Amino acid sequence: MRLVPVQSVVSTPMGSSIEALGDGRYRVCDGDHRCAEVVGLWLAGEMVREMELHHCAPESLRGQL
Repeated sequence: MRLVPVQSVVSTPMGSSIEALGDGRYRVCDGDHRCAEVVGLWLAGEMVREMELHHCAPESLRGQL
């Protein structure tokens, strides 16, 4: 396993963020710093969109997208 530095991909005005973890994995966080890890940037972006649209936490979206 190689160590890859975490890189910020995007931060929104509502406080949501996406960070690249390496190997196609991303950490998606809401403005309250509740986070979930997902595979794929498209899924990460969809999670942010849904979180901000429905004012919900990332863990509540698991399995829905």
